[in-house]
Formats: sequence, C-alpha cells, structure tokens
Amino acid sequence: MSRNENFVSNLPTHLQHQVEVRRTRSATNTTTTARRPWRRRLSTVCGPMALDDDDRKVVHPMDQMVDQVLKKLPQEYRLNVIDLGGCQTLRTRRLNKICELVPSLRIGPKMEVLKHVQIQDGGDELVRVGALERLRKLGVVLDGREDNMARLYRVIGRRSDTLRSLSVWITAPSMAAGNGGFVTLGSKRDDDDDGNNTGSGAPSSVVLPEKLESLNLKCFKGNKFKPAGYSIPHCIQGHQYLSKITLRHSLLNKEGLRELGKLKSLRCLKLRHESYMEAEVTLSEGEFLDLRLLVLDQVSVKMTKLVFEARAAPKLEKIVWNLDKTTTSVEIAADNISGIDNLTGLKELKINDVAYPKPFPFSTTSPASK
Repeated sequence: MSRNENFVSNLPTHLQHQVEVRRTRSATNTTTTARRPWRRRLSTVCGPMALDDDDRKVVHPMDQMVDQVLKKLPQEYRLNVIDLGGCQTLRTRRLNKICELVPSLRIGPKMEVLKHVQIQDGGDELVRVGALERLRKLGVVLDGREDNMARLYRVIGRRSDTLRSLSVWITAPSMAAGNGGFVTLGSKRDDDDDGNNTGSGAPSSVVLPEKLESLNLKCFKGNKFKPAGYSIPHCIQGHQYLSKITLRHSLLNKEGLRELGKLKSLRCLKLRHESYMEAEVTLSEGEFLDLRLLVLDQVSVKMTKLVFEARAAPKLEKIVWNLDKTTTSVEIAADNISGIDNLTGLKELKINDVAYPKPFPFSTTSPASK
C-alpha cells in the first residue's frame, strides 16, 4: 500500500523501519536454498553461528537490519514500539540484540520526558537523568534507602529550572538498609526506643522545583508508622505552582489535609489508596480555593464521611468517591456527605462508579434527601 500511495520516502521514522523489516524478510524468503549460506550452523555462547561453504562466518540479513536500524536512530529518539510483523522463526539472539541496543537509546541529552525509570542499586540511572538539561517530566521508582533518596534529591535540585512534572514511587528499602519504616519525600530515619523507624525525624534536604506543576507521590508506609498519621512533606507546604497532586500511602492526618488546602494553585487533588488516616475528610472554610477536581479512591477503611464547609472549595466542579468494597460495607447515604449545597459550581458527582444527576440526592434541597 505504501508504494501505491507514493509516500515511502516521507514515512515517519517508526514506519520506515517497519517497511525495512518487511522488505528484509521478503528478500530472505525469495532467496534460493543454494544462496542461503547460513544453513550450516555451529553452536556459540550467543546462539547458532552461520558458516558459508568456506567456513567463514556469515551474518543473517535480519541481524544486519536490526543492527543498522537501531544504531542509526538518533540518541534522543524515544523508541516505544518495534514492529517485527512478517518475521518468521524470530531467533532469541535477535531479540537479545534488540534488548542490548535499546537501553542505550532511552536516555539522550535532549530528552524531555522520562517515565517509569527503575532505579537499581548504585543509582547510575539517576546520574544520567541529572544531566538531562531539557528534562520537563520525570517518573522514577526507587527503594526508600536514604542514599537512594539523597541521589533523587540531587537530581531534582539539578533540574529545578526545567522540571514541571514529577512522579516518585517509593518501594521497600532493602533488608540491609533498615527495618522498613514510613518513607516519603524529605523523611529521615528516626529510630524509636525499640529500634523501629517511625519516619518522624527531621526532614532531609529536598526542595521541589519552584515551577513544578504536577506531583504524583507514592510513599512507602512500612510496617511501623505513627497511628496519628503524618502531615504532607515540608517540600510541598506553601508551594506556589503545584496544580495537580496525587498521593498514595501518604497516611495523611487532618493537619496534612489542611496544608494541602492552603496551596493556592491546586486544581486537582487525587487521594488514592491509604493516603488518609481519618474517618472524615473535611474541606474547611477558606481552603482549596482553586480546586476543580477531587478524587477519593479507596482512601482508607476508616474514611466514610465527606464534609464541605461554607466557602470551602468554591470552584469545585467534579467529585469522584470510591469506597474499598472489599473491606467496607458502608453504602453512601445522605449522612455520609454534608454541605454539598455549598458547592454551587459542582457539575459532576460520581460515587462507587455511579454518576448522580442534578439535583444531587445528597443535597438538602433534593427530594431524595427529605
């Protein structure tokens, strides 16, 4: 089809390589048996090796194509998909070759977006990330050891002029690093009398970029944490530009929620799994002044009530509230939502995947509430 439409010469990069794969496979299929010297094979550490009639090594055309295609990609090219449609009897060694070449292309000097970067022992990946002068969006997954977190803080500091979106998922520290207490951005080990890390120590040195707009944070709650919960990290408090925050396992208390309510630019707040410790989420007067979207998704087994005080969240347009049905039997009723009449701009209300039309059934002016 591409030939008939006469656009082969102007194909996007990924489509050019797809055509090359098919062309190479087609040429291989039409080659006669006498012209296929790779029929004779010897075993090698990397897989079978082809020999011609003079016992000289011969490279299969598909291997040549894989090398050429991947090596000539610009370093900053983000390789999402390699389409090998039409390839038959694809050898493991060719897949290994692809895997060897692709990682070297994932991080280039002009890279602006990096997501789901898994930080391994040693943190070499973070060193490379810190050198990306155009980096705008960064997503990392790393264990909560202090040295790992310190490396991350240095990268955030180096890219403070460009970074606009940050996603940090903290996993369990290695056994050698400690006993697995609560870890969040800026937390520092603080062992109690029994040697348990409570995560309540003085904050480590981490400053979020001044113009950061989006933060997705999954804390490591550990097996020892304060029953009273935690506030939000110091680096978030008072931030001027954060407009979207998503939290998981943050174990917030009322104080932490109030600190979120003070963020002047916050338009979207998503509190997900175990992000809040209290039974009642209250948005107080004068708080969340620019909030447009509130998502409460299996916040905790305790949280069963949502309260909106007068002049709280005056611009709120949409609420999504999902209870954890596996641990909570409570059905949402009028007693579970208070002050919804105060939200004059509310357009959408969705609870446990059920969308409620206006007038909302939890409103004091709704017939369903009388």
